[in-house]
Order: sequence, then structure tokens, then C-alpha cells
Amino acid sequence: MIYINFILFLCIFFYFLKKKVDFVNLYPLFLWTISALFSILYSQSDIFRNLHKFTLLPFVYLAVLFFIYFINVKSSPLKKITVCKSPLLMPIIWIISCTAYIPFTEIMYYFFSGGIDFSNIADIKDEYTSGEYDAREILSVFSSKLYGFSAYSWFLSPILFFYYLVISPSTKISKFFASGLIISYLNPLLLGMTVGTRGALLWALLYFFQVFLFFRHVIPRKTKKIINKGFFIMSIGIMTIFLIITINRFTVDRYSNYSITDWFYRYLGESFCNFNTECWYTRGTTNGLNCFSYFSSFVGGDGQRDYTMLEKITGTRMNVYNTLFGDLLYDFGHIVTIFIVIILSMIARSLKPKNGNMILPNFFLYSVCFYILLSGFLIWPLITKAHSFLGTILVSIILYCTNNMMKDRRKV
Repeated sequence: MIYINFILFLCIFFYFLKKKVDFVNLYPLFLWTISALFSILYSQSDIFRNLHKFTLLPFVYLAVLFFIYFINVKSSPLKKITVCKSPLLMPIIWIISCTAYIPFTEIMYYFFSGGIDFSNIADIKDEYTSGEYDAREILSVFSSKLYGFSAYSWFLSPILFFYYLVISPSTKISKFFASGLIISYLNPLLLGMTVGTRGALLWALLYFFQVFLFFRHVIPRKTKKIINKGFFIMSIGIMTIFLIITINRFTVDRYSNYSITDWFYRYLGESFCNFNTECWYTRGTTNGLNCFSYFSSFVGGDGQRDYTMLEKITGTRMNVYNTLFGDLLYDFGHIVTIFIVIILSMIARSLKPKNGNMILPNFFLYSVCFYILLSGFLIWPLITKAHSFLGTILVSIILYCTNNMMKDRRKV
């Protein structure tokens, strides 16, 4: 039955390939299809926990929801960029850029002074996951405050980087701010490395590539060549570190009964297996405390995702991947999740660029919708990117309102 999962997504992939949709859309679809392939390998590994037998309905449910969301999110590469006239845009770029350098310097000093013990990375990761260790402890108090700008602007930095390259002249000061945007984007990745987090590495690479695919036709040719070389070097570095962390995390004694390949299969393929054999059989809904726990702090909650408490409600493991649709299902149940996906699809459709024309505030929010599709084969991504999502909403509203104010003044 697990083969049906792969066949369904392979059919969707070839359907849109035949329709000649742009690679910017085939890219996330390819990731979902590869994940479906790895779910077969994971289901045959020693590490797989088969709590229920595979059945057809959960896989059909996943494929249908994916198709609904995909056809509404898919778009074309940018052909035109409408210049944002907000007087606050450049100050926002300056703040994100300038606040990135000091945390970056301290993190790099921690790296080169031997602060990371890769041989003990599995225990460090366990302490971090359990809340016993805060990654920001390696930063000074002032630097930790500045780091917050990098965390809240994670979705924004790559977009502003490419926007800045296209709109602004190539001056020395522009290079300083452009570099600051990249450093700001890398800061959460680097801090995550200190506690053995592999996901931050992978998604920094994939999201940056996603944004580049949208901008690739409007970036000057010479600049694009430099970006291609830099991205290639960065990709090799990130994947090397990803392998090092994986090997060191899963070759410790307590994991000696399993091969290292099983852990790779699990990372890329477990979400489909978990959805079918565990998530589908949840015995209760978590009413938003799974996907949106961060926002509970606005209504008197502690803002924390307590997965042990969630496990008591659902009767299943909650510290594993279940796809984005699985995480929504835990929160709202099988039926309501369908309507939420439809609503989310309509929002994405309304935000995406029309005729290849990018409006910056809209594109900020649309990029989040696309990122949900991109990384959703593993998890509802805003579980781990809530700060960045909130920052994206705030900046989008600020730029939208101030941009419109400038238009109204010109009319007067």
C-alpha cells in the first residue's frame, strides 16, 4: 500500500510536467515526490514503527489536499517588480542588515574557538529539544537582542536581498547592506548548528533557492553569475555540515542498532508513513495547540508547544513529522482541515503575483504560503517559524499602509 503513495505523487508530478509549468512550481512538487519515494525505503527499515497497517484512504486524502493547495499556490517567475514607495522600506533594510553583524561575529567566534562539540551533539540536541538549553546562551545580552531582528526577518531577508540587487545601484554602501541581509538570513542557521539542528540548514538552502527561482529572470546577468557561484559553494558547505551533524547525532551508542542510512530514510520519508499509520488515527484534536501554540501567548497562554501534553490528547507521537496536513489534522480534525486548506489556498491565490508583477508587501506573505508548500512534506512549517511569520505580517502591513499613504499624498 505504501507504493500507492509514491504513485499518486508521481502522477501529479508528471501531470504538471506535461502541462509545462515553470520549474519554480516543479521544485516543491519534486520534493514531495522524492519524499514519497523515501517513505517506501523508510517503511522497510528497522527503525520504522508500524503502529497501524497502511491503508489507501489517508494517502488519497493527502494527495487531494496537496493538489488543491498546489494549483492555487503555483505561479510564474517574476517579470516585473513594482517599486515600493514606502519611506520605511530602506530603514527596515538598514535595521535588518546592521543588526546582523554583531551576532554573526559572536557566533563565528564560538565556532572557531572550538565551542561546538560534534562528538557530543546528540546530547546537546536532546537538551535543546527538552528546553534545558537555550542556544542564545552563547551570545552576549546585547547581541542576543540584536539577533531577534534576524529571527523575525528570516522570510524577509532573501526577498529584500534580491529586491535590493534589482532596484538599487551597485555602490559600496549597497554591498554592505546586501551582505548584511545575507548574514541576517544565515544567523538562525548558524545558531541552530550549535545545538545540532539539521532542519535549519536544509530549509535555509531550499527557501533561498525558492526565492531565487522567482527572481531569476529580473536579476542582472553579471549579478546572477556571482549568486550562482556563491549558492553553489554555500550548498556544498551546508550539505557537508548536514552530513556531519547527522552522522554524529545518530552513531552514538543508543542508536547503534540502526544503520545511518535508516536515519536518512526517516528524515525524508517518515512524514507520509506517520500520517498513514498514526496521525490518521488520532483520538482527539488539539484545537490549535499543535500548529499555533506560539500565538497562545497573545490570549494568556505560555506560547510553548508542549508535545508531551499533545501526546496525551492525540494518543500518538507528536515529536515526529506528519506533513503539514497531518499537523493541521491534529489541530482541527479530518473534515475541518479540508476547509482550512481551501481557505489557505484562496489566500495564497489572492497574494501571488499577477502577470509576473511583484508587489513587495503581497510577495512577502505569498512567499510564506509557498514555503508552506515547499517544506510541508515534513511539517506545518510555522511551528518552528512562528517568529519569522509574525515579523513578515508586521512588515507587510507597515509597507502596505505607508506605500498607500504615499500614493494618496501624490493624488492630493
